[in-house]
Amino acid sequence: MFSVPFWEFDGVADMLKTLKTLHKQVFFVTNNSRIARSEIIEKFHRLGLRHVEEHSILSCGVAAAFYLQQSVHLGTKHINISPESDNDAIVKTKKKVFLIGTDSMGHELEKAGIEYVGGQSFNDKKVDPQKSTLPDIDQDICAVVAGYDPNLNYYKINYAQLLINKFGCEFIAC
Repeated sequence: MFSVPFWEFDGVADMLKTLKTLHKQVFFVTNNSRIARSEIIEKFHRLGLRHVEEHSILSCGVAAAFYLQQSVHLGTKHINISPESDNDAIVKTKKKVFLIGTDSMGHELEKAGIEYVGGQSFNDKKVDPQKSTLPDIDQDICAVVAGYDPNLNYYKINYAQLLINKFGCEFIAC
């Protein structure tokens, strides 16, 4: 789960309690894209670290979601339709991401309000070698988020590369 199993050291629980008593912020950072923060919290609680809260865990899924919220045009935007008008038009922009990753990574995106396609729902999809046509690409996808995927297949790789190379989607690796 972490590269250093800090919970195996004597006094960790007491140290974390002391830091909380002193109103110090403690964060746990992981680049593990396989599991969600809720699963990390469960492990902490099993280890007796009950005061650790989900918002204090920073994972690559959380970082990807934050980046997408801040940098990529998800949802809608207001544009001025003419210089003479004070009225803005609401234009739907691309609002989904394509996920190569686990359901836990998808859960982190959903918690941040980010809609995704792909993930484990693309496990059984296959490229038909008899057809030279491209797969149907969802035109609302604006980014590809890639993390650990135990069921990575050629279809997912092909879909992602088409989104990036042919449709200009952003690539975010976790």
